[in-house]
Amino acid sequence: LGGLLFSFGFTTPFAIGFFAEVGPEINPFLAAPLAGLGAYLADLMILQIVRNSFFEDEILHFRTTRIFRFFYNLLHHRTLTDKIRAYILWSFAGIIIASPLPDEIGVSLIGGVTDIEERKFSIISFICNTAGIFIILSFAKAAG
Repeated sequence: LGGLLFSFGFTTPFAIGFFAEVGPEINPFLAAPLAGLGAYLADLMILQIVRNSFFEDEILHFRTTRIFRFFYNLLHHRTLTDKIRAYILWSFAGIIIASPLPDEIGVSLIGGVTDIEERKFSIISFICNTAGIFIILSFAKAAG
């Protein structure tokens, strides 16, 4: 349940509170993968919403903004290859997914800007969410 709550921007504080409350009593090595699975399922739902054109107009509008064009020009500098660009984007999105920031941002970056396979997305989402939850549970265990 905490993992499902961890992925959505509005419910992330409740998930962190849940993890802080149960953290001293549970093993983070067992709880983090289970919560990571829940967060992955929530991210998968977000990815399906983003990919099923509900936000296609918003993504197209976002691509015309000044900040998007700045980062687009920065990433599409002639010295960067496509592979390096993809790694930068996936790393940035992975940090957002692992952090308590809303996963909608990271998932939209991956799903709306790239054509990533669902299998690769699943691996990235599960690992990043599990790592972020593990860090929170470890801090809660150390503080408790």
